[in-house]
Amino acid sequence: MEFNNDNLVLAYTGSEISATILKEYLTESDIHATIKNEKNSSLNAGFGTASRCEVYIFEHDVEKATPLLEEFAKTEEG
Repeated sequence: MEFNNDNLVLAYTGSEISATILKEYLTESDIHATIKNEKNSSLNAGFGTASRCEVYIFEHDVEKATPLLEEFAKTEEG
């Protein structure tokens, strides 16, 4: 798989569960997504057990992902 040296772009920050659901949602639409989990960093720094995750996508997928991200954000609000 070739990605043409595209940069990763932060698409979402939230809970581990929501990040995993979003990653699967994006993957179903042929958008490669990666999750960065800050849980271990938080624990090591003594900030408790809250797990904040970030979902990253490739820059070339931003246009395709934008409507999906907007739809996902609406489901998070409701």
